[in-house]
Amino acid sequence: MHFSELHISLSTIAQFARVVVTAVIGFPLLIYFSKLAEKLTKGKLAPSHTVIVKKAVFYGGSLLLISTILMGIGINLSAFLGAAGVVSIALGIAMQTTISNFISGFLLLGEKSFQIGDVIQHGNMKGSVEAIGLLSIRIRTSDNLFTRIPNEQLLKMPFVNCSRFDLMRLNLEIMIPIESNLDDVMVILRGNLSQNPLIVKKPMYSVVFQGIRNYNLLFSCELWYKKEQINEIKNSLLKEITNSLSQNKIPIIAMRELKS
Repeated sequence: MHFSELHISLSTIAQFARVVVTAVIGFPLLIYFSKLAEKLTKGKLAPSHTVIVKKAVFYGGSLLLISTILMGIGINLSAFLGAAGVVSIALGIAMQTTISNFISGFLLLGEKSFQIGDVIQHGNMKGSVEAIGLLSIRIRTSDNLFTRIPNEQLLKMPFVNCSRFDLMRLNLEIMIPIESNLDDVMVILRGNLSQNPLIVKKPMYSVVFQGIRNYNLLFSCELWYKKEQINEIKNSLLKEITNSLSQNKIPIIAMRELKS
């Protein structure tokens, strides 16, 4: 074997060894730094932003590491990038919806309109946000159904964050027979609202006589409560109003919740 051939062989082995070491050390470090980025941003950013930072560090670092490995084994990336440019144009045309969802995802994250755990309503879909991705969000409905909503749809069409604020409003409409004493009904309803400990005092509750509908007296009650007590307030208040009116021999024609 000639010296030049031996030199080439040793050089090839050394090059291969560098690539292996880069891969063996690089990928574990990449996982470590992505988890470190998640740990450093946890508590400082919204949970959805923390997930995005972790993914950005991992995928960005993976692209850099793979490029380093390819150059290490002698692949000319300039020629590869030139060919990739042509392919990317074709893919861009074919993947307009995907790209639109990707861009919409960043715009939604920048707005901070919702985060994981929030309850949102989009069209006829309502549920708790389970995951926020770069292309879509995933929500769990009250029927325990998994629903995927593309980010582009959320950006184009209005949606409601039902749990953004601590306080929520409840509007009740109550219909009483016209022969009932109006003042007595007002006193009973106000007493129920004032005595219920789940109803907050600011903003203040209100009871309003709306007039006569279908030969019945129509009343409305507006009150505010803490969002985590939605089931408790409905169960207790409806029961209290029904019992109080019944004890005073005032029948209820209808009682329903008004949606905003």
